[in-house]
Amino acid sequence: MEELKGQRVLFDTIEERACMRLQQEVDHEEDLARCDEVVAAQEAAITCREEAARENEAKQL
Repeated sequence: MEELKGQRVLFDTIEERACMRLQQEVDHEEDLARCDEVVAAQEAAITCREEAARENEAKQL
């Protein structure tokens, strides 16, 4: 009976660790998605500044 209890505790521990690992992967994927959004926003801002600079140059000519 004690062996069965020990196996159950071990199973619960393994199951809990597996769930924690899955949550870490989900969190990591969400972090990557946020990073992609930030990079896209930064690239859009750079493009916007470059276009504004070209327009200013064209107006000055």
